[in-house]
Amino acid sequence: VKKRLKVDEINEYLGGLEGDMVSKITGLSPSQLTPKLDLEFSRITLTDNNFNERLTIDANLSAKNGTNNKIFGQLIISEIKQNKYRARDQ
Repeated sequence: VKKRLKVDEINEYLGGLEGDMVSKITGLSPSQLTPKLDLEFSRITLTDNNFNERLTIDANLSAKNGTNNKIFGQLIISEIKQNKYRARDQ
């Protein structure tokens, strides 16, 4: 199950709300965590008219670790997302 928190901007370190959420879920103190990897990608999302199924396609993936940068030019990541199945919907 994904947990999400809306933030106004992405910072290098966790703020108060983000830190509290990570601590509650993982049991780790935010002070135990340090940034290691920065990922960037382009995303396309396709959906049916009822928003029951979604297809995400991620391309132009790159990873940076502070000193090195790796571009995955030939890599595409796709994921199909569906609403949870409920027997009464049939």
